[in-house]
Amino acid sequence: MVKSNINKSSTLNYDAVEAELKSSTVGLVTLNDMKARQEALVKEREKQLAKKEQTKELML
Repeated sequence: MVKSNINKSSTLNYDAVEAELKSSTVGLVTLNDMKARQEALVKEREKQLAKKEQTKELML
């Protein structure tokens, strides 16, 4: 059960990052630029999820 939740959440995180990356990238970009944008989006998404989880724990 826990394993399936982890897989679902990581898939949802990947999908969210991928969608944001697609919407923020227009035209041709270099591979280095694309990697940098992807890393920044992943870090931002992780911060958002950590903040959400922290808020959730404080409410309990």
